[in-house]
Amino acid sequence: MLFGKVALNKSRAIVYIIMLMVIGFSVQMNRGYAMTSGEIVSNFVIPTFMIFFGFSWEGLNNIMKGVLIVIGSIWFTYISLHYLVGFHNPFIQSMNINAI
Repeated sequence: MLFGKVALNKSRAIVYIIMLMVIGFSVQMNRGYAMTSGEIVSNFVIPTFMIFFGFSWEGLNNIMKGVLIVIGSIWFTYISLHYLVGFHNPFIQSMNINAI
């Protein structure tokens, strides 16, 4: 069982607000596709909690915090690019782009 408390300061709160804005933009931009907003939000849940616990949970040692922050950030960035840039879009997938 993990024991500790959650610490929150102004810079961490700004990071969380930006993450929530990215999730909101992702939901808004993908309203016309087959995915529901619940599916999009559920894809963001695990990396968001990993980043939250890595930044704010004081009961973890520094190595575990670093691992959670790095893995959560990579995962959150990947999901963000997936929904914001749109490489899940069938129009982009059907383009015939040849490597040079």
